[in-house]
Amino acid sequence: MLPVMKRERDEEPSEGTSSKRSKKENTPSQLTIDKPKTEKIVSASELNTMIMTQRQQNGPLQLVHIIQECLTVIFQYLDLKDLYNVAEADKHFVPVVRSIFSQRYRHKQLVLNLSDISANVSSDCIEIPKELNTTAFFEYFGSAILKLKVIGMDWCPNEIKESFLKHCTASIVELELVSCTYCFKGVDQPFENVKHLVINDSTLWSLWPDQWFPNVIELHLKFKSIHANFLPGHFPKMTRLDIDDPNMKILPRIVDRMIRMNPQLTCLGVQRDYDIEFLRVASESLPHLKHLELFVPKDGFRSSGDQKIHFENVKTFALAKLHDADGAAVVNMPFLFTKLEELFFFGGTGFNDEVLNFIKENKTVKELNMMAFDLNSMTYNDLVLIIRSMPNLSALMIDAVTFTTKELIQLLCDGDEWNISKLFFAFDFDSKRRKFQSKAYKSKIENKWTIVAVRYSNSPIFGLEFNKL
Repeated sequence: MLPVMKRERDEEPSEGTSSKRSKKENTPSQLTIDKPKTEKIVSASELNTMIMTQRQQNGPLQLVHIIQECLTVIFQYLDLKDLYNVAEADKHFVPVVRSIFSQRYRHKQLVLNLSDISANVSSDCIEIPKELNTTAFFEYFGSAILKLKVIGMDWCPNEIKESFLKHCTASIVELELVSCTYCFKGVDQPFENVKHLVINDSTLWSLWPDQWFPNVIELHLKFKSIHANFLPGHFPKMTRLDIDDPNMKILPRIVDRMIRMNPQLTCLGVQRDYDIEFLRVASESLPHLKHLELFVPKDGFRSSGDQKIHFENVKTFALAKLHDADGAAVVNMPFLFTKLEELFFFGGTGFNDEVLNFIKENKTVKELNMMAFDLNSMTYNDLVLIIRSMPNLSALMIDAVTFTTKELIQLLCDGDEWNISKLFFAFDFDSKRRKFQSKAYKSKIENKWTIVAVRYSNSPIFGLEFNKL
């Protein structure tokens, strides 16, 4: 018999069918009403018998008389707003709806918009309806919220802030604060479990961020519309820092200070303009840095001259283009790596001799990704030259539009000459991918490579992945 938990609404048995089935299969004397709390699946006949037994014991049936297992089955079909309304109707239901809330939304980010500004909510997020009483919502479900995005907390009554701090501090693991200027002025109970913190266009009280969130591992700072005159200081457990500041709302000295105060960082991502001095500060202050992600500055590293900044322990380096204006092409690569294993280029960074020489210099690289890279000026001979100069290269990702079908087929046919065991070609249209895949099969490369079609849902990229047999 299919359990009720797995049925759709239009598949529920009719009342007559359930009654007959329950009479044949179960009687009140045969059924144990007090199911263990770990029981999560209740069959249709068991549910019917539970209700009938409760009716016999308590008279006219009311929801408050139904045991928790039955209520869980009934309330599982309610949406977020209705779960809240059930909790409002009677506090007796709060543990049940909170349990359902936790199971359903524990892996989704909830968005609380307290401002008059409309928020763009992605498909994997759930926006808390504005018509709900936020203070009561946190009381009912705050202890079950793991991921939360708050917009405009300064524009809300104090009772909402107090309810948020009272019921959410012990549960939240990922928190994003958007336009929350001076929202917390004193540390009462820190968010001990917050590991991922995003501060988005929020001006902060000095000294509070590292006290409110003492165990943050990943910190993401986003500033696009307001100036940040202060940034958080030392987070002893933080290993990743991302600074998204394309409009230069943060003073360079403030960024330098924060990097110096967190020498334990292993990952650093910066999307803003910078100079050679910033690279020097990062190199000298972060001895454990293994992952570095940067955007090309406005001058294309022109001001760095012939200087090279050594990042001794960096194993992954990603470079993306920040500015689309003319003159932003890379004119120098002021980086020196000795342990680099993964090299990524994104966002249309123009290919030229400087980039080509930089790639060839890093002979320790095992994975080279130029999938979202402007390779219009790259020739097939350049690609072959890169492969031959990198003896440890085992994985290569490129934009298939840059090369002809004949050149790509040739690259696959010459696979025995390279140490590469994985090739990835990115296409902008599925029709192009299918056409190339058909020609690849005709070339009988399946004797050398396995072919897997890949689709990236967050971008219009259709790929073919080739793995050497």
